[in-house]
Amino acid sequence: MTNVNQTVLSKNVYKTQDINFFTDLLNKSHPAEVADFIANQGFQEFQENFDNFEHPALVKIFKYLPLANQQEFFANRECDKVTIRWFLSLNEYQQSLLLRALDSATKSKVLDLLPNTLVKRMEHLLSYADETAGSVMTTRFIALQIDMTVEQAIAKLSLEYPQSMTTYYGYITSKSGHLLGVVNLKTLLQSKSSQLVEEIMTKAVVHVDCYDDQELVAQKLHKYRFLALPVLDKQARLVGIINHEQVMDIMQQEQTEDIEKLMAISGAAPTSYLNTSVFSHFKRRIGWLTGLAVVGLISGLILHSFEDTLEALFILALYIPMVADTGGNAGSQASTVVIRSLALKEIQLKHIFKILYKEFSIASIAACILGALAFGKVMFLSAGVDIPLSFSLDGIAFVIAMALGLQVITSTMIGALLPLIAVRLKLDPAVVASPILTTVVDITGLLIYFFLATKILGLS
Repeated sequence: MTNVNQTVLSKNVYKTQDINFFTDLLNKSHPAEVADFIANQGFQEFQENFDNFEHPALVKIFKYLPLANQQEFFANRECDKVTIRWFLSLNEYQQSLLLRALDSATKSKVLDLLPNTLVKRMEHLLSYADETAGSVMTTRFIALQIDMTVEQAIAKLSLEYPQSMTTYYGYITSKSGHLLGVVNLKTLLQSKSSQLVEEIMTKAVVHVDCYDDQELVAQKLHKYRFLALPVLDKQARLVGIINHEQVMDIMQQEQTEDIEKLMAISGAAPTSYLNTSVFSHFKRRIGWLTGLAVVGLISGLILHSFEDTLEALFILALYIPMVADTGGNAGSQASTVVIRSLALKEIQLKHIFKILYKEFSIASIAACILGALAFGKVMFLSAGVDIPLSFSLDGIAFVIAMALGLQVITSTMIGALLPLIAVRLKLDPAVVASPILTTVVDITGLLIYFFLATKILGLS
């Protein structure tokens, strides 16, 4: 296989004079490698020179392109037999994702050119709300009748496997489509050909409902280590399956959303960073940045109100960043652990007091150690600093160490509590995690710092 990124980084393979080179690249490289290069290095040039390409392997690239590139391809070209051929190269799951991403006008044009049977399947999948099991399932599965023999079941698996998204399982349904059981391929192959599938099927079938959240589907598939899960409607009829391929995409999408929420980035995540405009990135970030900047003004007001304190003992200003940063780190650790445990269903809101007790215990131990380190740091780094005669360095170091210790405890408690409050208010815990937490912790840290300084050191 040719290493695409190394081979064509310095060469524009899309120009007419280099078509032979690009053809050779398609012949020697896996379509996924070529698609990856096109997506990251030159999708716009690829589109501009698309009509110059004639290669049977070219259509195979489309399924490996990011959804944003697939969407852009259809948005910038007329819907014709060529573009529909590319659409048909996708599996049913990818087709439904792409249709959801297209604007209504383009979607209608695509549907008008599709076979009626495929249109009906697509419209059925599009009828489900985004991020539900129904929206990400495929209707291509193998259904077996309960009165079939093992021999008949294997024959049907062999006949239908090219159209199915998975051949690992055969789902036994009634004539009305209700799910009765499931049998895996290994069991079929190990059973006598004359046995009925009813005798060897598993009746207690793990399944999901078509209106379940896609994240719940991913968690369930991971928990049971299955390769696919059946999807049932409200009447317990089998309407589709979700396999490991869909779940991998779901998990990547959910992880991207959670990470961006941790950093207060809003809006739908772009599939490709490089192919997303500067303004689009800006719009997704500026809202939270502005809001948090406004809230952050409170920190400035606190510092301004204690201006006289800082002038009387300037050494206090030197250690504000240390106290604030340590508190922010402690709070982020607590919130991350709690958010993860909430996502994995390890804890619930009813465990709030156990969680707070555990985090308080952890924070108290950390506070003692970090406070001692802070005391030593102040004594060592500020040994030569001029201090008013009415104050002593060890007294100042003690106040800073105590402030840092209390900041660790309060920040940890806030970090653990905010996600739980979010759950109680039916909000996403990830939203309150990092930027919001950091802003809140900065404010509480400054209040603790200056309160102790004024009370213990006698500053006004």
